[in-house]
Amino acid sequence: MTARTLTAGIFGTLAGLGTLTHGIGELMQGAVPTQGLAFPSWTVGPIAEHLDGDPAMSVLPTMAASGAATTVTSVALLAASAATAFGRRGRRAIAPLGGVALPGLDRGREDRSTRPASPSASNRATHRCAH
Repeated sequence: MTARTLTAGIFGTLAGLGTLTHGIGELMQGAVPTQGLAFPSWTVGPIAEHLDGDPAMSVLPTMAASGAATTVTSVALLAASAATAFGRRGRRAIAPLGGVALPGLDRGREDRSTRPASPSASNRATHRCAH
């Protein structure tokens, strides 16, 4: 096995697992309409709190449809990555599946350049000591 094949298998697996978390979060929200092109895949729980809702993108009309499509894509990506790890021809499928699964990586978040990094940073910027 070459280093390139191993790397493709590892990163394909990581992308498949990341995509699976999106699919599960979207499926848990049910048949509600998506909130536009970009939306949070999780609305409650630790993923919603710590990963800013785990932003996702979809052109499908409901969260359930988007979650089902994302989950199927994730399973296919994981299968192709496993086939690559075992020397089969899965590496030919990893790039197209990754292209479908990951185009919205880190999209859907608000622009953070205008927001201070922390509350204490905004306090330092607006409240100066008289010393």
